[in-house]
Amino acid sequence: MAIGKLLTKKIDINKVLIKKLSSQNLNDLMLLQKEALELYNDEEILRKNEQNMLLECLINHVTIGLFYKNNLIAFGILFFGEETMENLGIDLGIEKNKLREVANIKLIIVKQEFRGNKLQGLLIKKLIEESKQKQIKILAATISPKNNASVKNFERAGFKYYTTKNKYNNYPRLVYYLNI
Repeated sequence: MAIGKLLTKKIDINKVLIKKLSSQNLNDLMLLQKEALELYNDEEILRKNEQNMLLECLINHVTIGLFYKNNLIAFGILFFGEETMENLGIDLGIEKNKLREVANIKLIIVKQEFRGNKLQGLLIKKLIEESKQKQIKILAATISPKNNASVKNFERAGFKYYTTKNKYNNYPRLVYYLNI
């Protein structure tokens, strides 16, 4: 399934509450991911993150949530891969001694009925702000070639295309980066 506009609820973005999430939000993240996985039913577009990985992201990384009427409607994860293979700086050809200056936008999910409200763009902006506070120099992300909406949102935020790599069960991913 190609990703397109699925907007069913127009909202006032000024009424969206932005906050850092904690381990107490794990079940909400799991539910939002489950809904997205069922919607796409295509691992090439969205791969499942196991509960323990999402929990690690909540505890050791930065996870930002968007709430509307007290319900989590979207989240994004800023992931610090440091010197591990999870660091997209490796795909960007960054020297090993500089990998700690790179962070990944690991995952952004927006609840289906709230897409089209510029929420992904808002999350990207907030994750860029978090990166600056943590003195990250390069922010990287991978995007499915089937996900045109995400490509446009990342490019609007200033990200540049670097290369296409087979990743995550050997599916092609567009590798984008932003110098901060």
